[in-house]
Amino acid sequence: MKESLTNIPCWQCTTSIKMDACMALRAAYKDKKGVKLSYNDIICFAVCRALKQHPIMNSTLQEDGIHLHKHVNLGVAVSLETGLIVPNVKNADDCGLEELKSRVRDVAKRARQGGLSMDEIQGGSFTISNVSMLGVDGFTPIINPPETAILGVGRVAEKAGVAEGVVCPRKMMTLSLTFNHMVTDGGPAM
Repeated sequence: MKESLTNIPCWQCTTSIKMDACMALRAAYKDKKGVKLSYNDIICFAVCRALKQHPIMNSTLQEDGIHLHKHVNLGVAVSLETGLIVPNVKNADDCGLEELKSRVRDVAKRARQGGLSMDEIQGGSFTISNVSMLGVDGFTPIINPPETAILGVGRVAEKAGVAEGVVCPRKMMTLSLTFNHMVTDGGPAM
């Protein structure tokens, strides 16, 4: 992390998103399939799809230049008593929502138990750091080198919003994307 803060010119963009569609998807899965999804499951799936549309964000900066990755090796930050570890799910973009949910939860569980292989903690192409369970609205996540970007996920909170000209309560989530400005600029990130 110190290397990241010292050597990477970071830029961050933050936005709040309406959670209506995520809430509807969760309810539909529970009603139709009996499958319980978390917001993190849905975000991981959506991020994999978005990275295929914006390949520069699914890259790493190495000594010989920028490496665009054909597949998304999705890193998920996991908090341990000794600090953070970032296992990754290889080829996460090939997974359906339920498979990705299972694979992300599996590596997170094994990370907490100390049961990861070296391959599972190396070779990530993009990381998600979710602190929603801590009640945090938003934060500035630190890039996991040599990756180009990291997405910080805040909690879902009810906030005042405007719908069709009327102020009303809305379920909102803050997302913060930190990226390496040597690789890309704000256009592709937004």
